[in-house]
Amino acid sequence: MHKCITDDHYPSLPSPRSVIMRKKMTRNDLLSYLNTWSSSYMFCQQNPADGENPREDVAVRFWKDLKEGVELDDGRAVEGHDEVDIEWRLVMTMVKRV
Repeated sequence: MHKCITDDHYPSLPSPRSVIMRKKMTRNDLLSYLNTWSSSYMFCQQNPADGENPREDVAVRFWKDLKEGVELDDGRAVEGHDEVDIEWRLVMTMVKRV
């Protein structure tokens, strides 16, 4: 099963753009990776009340929502040790200082 997580900027994914990076990891490793994102850290710093969310922090909520979506689509329980393929499409912005 191939899941695409995107936002309003790319409503037509999957797109013809090629995948630049690919990594196989367990679902538990994915959660650890999500917690390394600087955006996750900044969100937690700027929204301290979110730490009291009964569904846990934003990375755990995303991970659980992703897990539940796959379980619904696949019709089976998903375990933390199950492997998942992660794909990144990268964008580079080049600027020249004037």
